Formats: sequence, C-alpha cells, structure tokens
Amino acid sequence: MELVVFQRLTPRVGIIVASTNYANFNMDRFKSFIDRAFRESNLKYKIKESFSLPKDFRVSPKFREGNYLKVLFVEKL
Repeated sequence: MELVVFQRLTPRVGIIVASTNYANFNMDRFKSFIDRAFRESNLKYKIKESFSLPKDFRVSPKFREGNYLKVLFVEKL
C-alpha cells in the first residue's frame, strides 16, 4: 500500500476511508498494511472505526472467502 497517495489526497490532518473486498486476508492483516504504510512514511494515525459484513450476513467457517468486506476509517494525525 502506497501512503504517498494518502499524503496527496488527505490534508495534513484528515480522515481516510480504506476498504477492500479481498477475501484472502483478514481484518488484522488489512490493519497491518495500514500500520506499515504509516510507519514507513513517518506519519501518525488512529483507527477511528472498522466495519465488516453485518452480523446477519452469515459466513460459513468452511468458506472463509465469504468474509470479504473490510472497511477502516483512519484518522491521519
């Protein structure tokens, strides 16, 4: 993930809505991408909110790919 794009799109302080529908990694791994990008750019951030599929959208433990949606509201500090 290139944070250079974040730096251009977001003012000095602002909110980034980062999302993916890639099913082959979980929310923790998605958060690690955000963390690494900010650390490599020497910027601070705070995850304000996170969202995934709603509880009424059942995902079978045998089909992890069904849990595809991950959304983070990230505050650039």
